[in-house]
Amino acid sequence: MLIETGFELPFPIEQSWEFLQDFTRVAACVPGAALTEIVNERQAKGQLTIRLWVLKLRCGGVVTVIEHDEESHRVVVRAEAANEGVAGKVRDTMTSTLASGDGTVVSVTHDIEAFGGLANYGRAVTGIVLSVLTKQFSRCVAAKIQEGANQEVEGPEPSLGY
Repeated sequence: MLIETGFELPFPIEQSWEFLQDFTRVAACVPGAALTEIVNERQAKGQLTIRLWVLKLRCGGVVTVIEHDEESHRVVVRAEAANEGVAGKVRDTMTSTLASGDGTVVSVTHDIEAFGGLANYGRAVTGIVLSVLTKQFSRCVAAKIQEGANQEVEGPEPSLGY
């Protein structure tokens, strides 16, 4: 399923691009994420915990940068994870493009494939979750850039949701 999300950052495109290229900084802003290992400059391992009303989903997996085009400010990242509770797997291929506006406009297309029990949540629930996570993520990124992109960032909360 294809789902479009996006957000704006009140910073120049180069400053936003630099921040969004760092696994550690990005993971620190993903609600419920924990980075467990940086394999190399294009791959990292981690966990993501999402609370969805009474349901708690905890997935462990790998994030891989598939394409990286600095000139056009476009990156394609694939996240593959397996759920620890509900039998199922999910793959999200995210294409992010940054463009200059009053600051930086970040457009993200998610191409999501869910298997097993995770496939039961469908487009509506997935869209709601992505919308909430994107808003939380963008607020965190803006705050971290404002603090200074060169400062060390703290790790994320172990589990955030709504």
